[in-house]
Amino acid sequence: MNALETSGQLTIKFKGLDADRGAMDIGHLGESMVGINRLLIAGFNYLDSDKIPSARAPQFISIETRTWRPGSFELLLEFKEALAIAPLLHDLYVENAPRICRNWLSAVFLAMTGKKTESGDHLSQALETSGRLSERKLALIEDTTHKHLELIERSLTDQQKISERLLDQQEQFFEMIQSGVLYGAAQKAVRPLGVNAERFIVNDGKEETEIDVPMAETVRLRGKVEVGDKENLELQVDGFTHHNRQLKVFCPDPEMQGRFSTAVVRDPEFEQVPNVYTEAAIVRGWILAEVKISRYKSGKIHRIYILDAKARD
Repeated sequence: MNALETSGQLTIKFKGLDADRGAMDIGHLGESMVGINRLLIAGFNYLDSDKIPSARAPQFISIETRTWRPGSFELLLEFKEALAIAPLLHDLYVENAPRICRNWLSAVFLAMTGKKTESGDHLSQALETSGRLSERKLALIEDTTHKHLELIERSLTDQQKISERLLDQQEQFFEMIQSGVLYGAAQKAVRPLGVNAERFIVNDGKEETEIDVPMAETVRLRGKVEVGDKENLELQVDGFTHHNRQLKVFCPDPEMQGRFSTAVVRDPEFEQVPNVYTEAAIVRGWILAEVKISRYKSGKIHRIYILDAKARD
């Protein structure tokens, strides 16, 4: 069988800006792939041993990429054994790699952008999957009989022990994120966002996770700000600067204290003039905008990102 038939697969899809026409700065793409590779290798080792490996540590998973499909910028990552491991472990590790990796990347980026609860949920899923694989790995190494595997499976039904272990590992994970050990790789991974693409999507064949520009810029600031969920705001537009995609807006949020603020427009419609933003700016009109807001730990607004908008009725 060929590699596609024997390896787990994870799709990384860049969307928006240059990526929509199948183009990407080679330096930005290369940096992103190096960052993603480092995050994934770190994830496999952490989930297997609770430690982030050194650069020289042996890796038991190898990650390769294939070309994207015409008309998009989509990379297919394939997972293979990097070390000689028992054939019976192939299905356990390689075929489960996409799901583990998507949940691990989700946990890392959500933790770095201040979404601790959602990050913990993804980390739990990655830990549960990898924990079962580790238990089965031990069973296969010590005794490959069905009886031994059944005993291992029954031991995993002890939900209290599993829950306690997950809580301990979550706290260890968040401490690791705060220490900054993964920020370098994460910053490389999001390098194209805001320049060549608006977002990248990680798809394991069943579910997907999206990393967008507001999240990427939060990662670049190494935990100094946190980004919120999408919300709708009424904004008065006082002016715009086309080359850096910025608006001067008045937001009735009490934190703004009646002042005008700068908002960054990530809506692709901004490139087509006239548009809802330029029309509103001419008359200092109001728009109903879908936004994400990043804030400092104190709660003070750092930046407003406009993702979509329409004229207010």
